[in-house]
Amino acid sequence: MWASAFLGCSLLFPKPTLTIKNSTSFELDLISWNGIYIGKDQVYDQLLGYCVDGLKPGSSDTKKVDPSTDYILFWFTTPGPKYRTTELVTVKKNEQKTLTFTDSTIIQQNNSTAPTQPMSEVVIGEGISNEAKVKEQMEFERRN
Repeated sequence: MWASAFLGCSLLFPKPTLTIKNSTSFELDLISWNGIYIGKDQVYDQLLGYCVDGLKPGSSDTKKVDPSTDYILFWFTTPGPKYRTTELVTVKKNEQKTLTFTDSTIIQQNNSTAPTQPMSEVVIGEGISNEAKVKEQMEFERRN
């Protein structure tokens, strides 16, 4: 009886999810929100020199999350700095949230006062930060 009651509650109150859709013409890697990594595809990272989890163009991934607010952080698979959404992304209790990246999505370098720009105008290979990306990949591997 308890099992069926518990199952009924989980169906009535599903855990929130966050779906990231990559509708850009770029591969993205080491995508994270609130410390959770999102990405089901293996993409080749030119700076690291091996494949990491990410999203290929046209792909998406969904993760169960706890309600919270944070930026979506990510890297391009080519050398360059870490980027983030310009707007905070909030996932509420019982919500199934979807964020779609397009070539016209406005982004900003993470921890930077650099101006915002559409993804299609990012200068790939600018501001190479190898050490930061290696640390991020090590953190990803530690969590998974």
